[in-house]
Amino acid sequence: MKQKQNNQKQWGEIAKNFLSAYVILILILALNIAVLFVLGIIVIFFKGVIDYIAWILIGGMILIGISGYLFWKRMKESGKTFREMMKDPLFQGRSVEVNLLGGLFSVKVGRPTSPLSIEDLPSSRPQQLEDPKTSRARELAHLATLLDKNLITPQEFLQAKEDLKRPSE
Repeated sequence: MKQKQNNQKQWGEIAKNFLSAYVILILILALNIAVLFVLGIIVIFFKGVIDYIAWILIGGMILIGISGYLFWKRMKESGKTFREMMKDPLFQGRSVEVNLLGGLFSVKVGRPTSPLSIEDLPSSRPQQLEDPKTSRARELAHLATLLDKNLITPQEFLQAKEDLKRPSE
């Protein structure tokens, strides 16, 4: 009787292991089929791009040509030159940049919005934090200037002066 129970237990274990192996096999096959499907789609896409690259480039050139023609037509209808068109308030203080192929080919017309200043250039000297005492002295000098110009009252000056002293204590 005990041997029969052990036998049934072993067959149960074997059936469970067989079922697990079968499920894993199905999952592996499904994953392989999915990978082959995705690779097939990628191959078809790139083959399509390669087969039709000439048409894609011709279409892009036609779009660029139509845009240029419409701009030229608008320019002739208004009786202006290209320079006069660029002086239009729409373009005032702006530059026009055309990028093709993700910036591989770029044309820029006009001036930059703001010229570079000395502050924009990288300095050779590293920036340092300001000493709190120096900062307070500068703020106090600014308050004194405001008081001299009668932009603040003496009471406001004294209150601001007290506020400047508080953080240091």
